[in-house]
Amino acid sequence: MSMLRMAMTDIVKAFKNPKFWILVILGMFFLSSETRELRMLASQHELGIPPFIYPIYMLDWRGRMYSLVLIVMLMSEAPFYNDNEVYVAVRVNRFKWLTGKIMFIVLMSFVFQVIMVAVSALVLENNLGLGNEWGDVIVTYIKSMQGLISEGGVISNDKLLEMSPLPILGYEFLLMVLISIIIGLMTFILNGVLQSYVGTVIMGVVVLLDIYLEDFSFVTFSNAMFEMPTKWIDLSYIISSKELSFNGALAYMSIMILVLAMVCYVLVGLRKIKMVRNV
Repeated sequence: MSMLRMAMTDIVKAFKNPKFWILVILGMFFLSSETRELRMLASQHELGIPPFIYPIYMLDWRGRMYSLVLIVMLMSEAPFYNDNEVYVAVRVNRFKWLTGKIMFIVLMSFVFQVIMVAVSALVLENNLGLGNEWGDVIVTYIKSMQGLISEGGVISNDKLLEMSPLPILGYEFLLMVLISIIIGLMTFILNGVLQSYVGTVIMGVVVLLDIYLEDFSFVTFSNAMFEMPTKWIDLSYIISSKELSFNGALAYMSIMILVLAMVCYVLVGLRKIKMVRNV
């Protein structure tokens, strides 16, 4: 059994699980609720809204919280044991099994974010417009936000408007995929080692603390590269940072994923994470 085949089998099972579609519906509800003001503004002026609102949704702390909680729930069942785990265990070694699980986390993160980006456009309904610019509705909405508060003080969103929306949407998508993989691997490690879902609870607490406590990080350094990367999904934070760039954030998160993957291989090799539940 190939590693890709194992990952695709888990993807198919995930699609058949009502939990996945409940999370998609919740994501649609959150996006619709948080973009209501945009839609009302567009209706008042009879203007369309270009399908680039996913990064705008992340400017608000509630949008970030909803998105991260959905990701934690998506990855909550790590290490993703299934009914065929005993049969898989006798057909592949533990490292191939782990590679298949990591591929599943990567694929699931990618697919879920593709759906969320599509949903962010669909919730605009009759207000959805076409164009390759931000549009008057989004510009007016962002300018009315009066800036966001962070460790660096008031962040102006004008810099965001100066950039082309399509690359911004692309960066947001990539950051969300990477943060999903990071949360998935961390949940995999914690749940696997503890042989329970305590790791899911821990990850939920961590991402919520990072939203509510703006200066929360695993280590108390002021350097942006030592902060929890969950706050970087607010792109205005990266744009205003003197220490961080889009490419730097992507590189840092990619390295973090590689380190977490290596930790997984070490723990599986030491049998701290088991292929079969409670064995």
